[in-house]
Amino acid sequence: MKKKVLYLVAGGGFQWESLTLANQLQADWDCCYVIHEVGLYPGSTLSKLVEGGRHLAIPEFSSRANSRVSHIARNLWRTLRLVWTEIGNDRPDVAVCLGSSSSLPIALACRLRGVPFIFIESITRTDTLSSTGKLLLGLGMADHFYVQWPEQEQLHPRARYKGTVL
Repeated sequence: MKKKVLYLVAGGGFQWESLTLANQLQADWDCCYVIHEVGLYPGSTLSKLVEGGRHLAIPEFSSRANSRVSHIARNLWRTLRLVWTEIGNDRPDVAVCLGSSSSLPIALACRLRGVPFIFIESITRTDTLSSTGKLLLGLGMADHFYVQWPEQEQLHPRARYKGTVL
């Protein structure tokens, strides 16, 4: 029986990289995809990925059109509740997130539910760690923290390089 993974398919600039890793995970893992509800439209690559499988649609925290603190806080809370429930119902063996700030409520739910959490910095991060990565490391919320450039291992004692997603 395949192990279960809760996997964030991040939107925006992270989506192509996230989809590349999602395609690799499918072969060996029973995947439940966490996706942004705005990215799910007929015929999209994301729709094809989750077709016939399990997925959890979460709200976008902010956008250019709506970046009010109240909107961001409400959607962070909604995401935390949705992920909390999914983890309780499905009990994944691990959660994996790549680069996105949407990783934060997932990491918190995993920490509280005792599910190992893996964070992978985006390949676009060449010289510094992302704010999300720094926060996850600072709070000790990532059980494993991977970077995609060997030079980045020097940026934090817990950063590990094992290759690239692409």
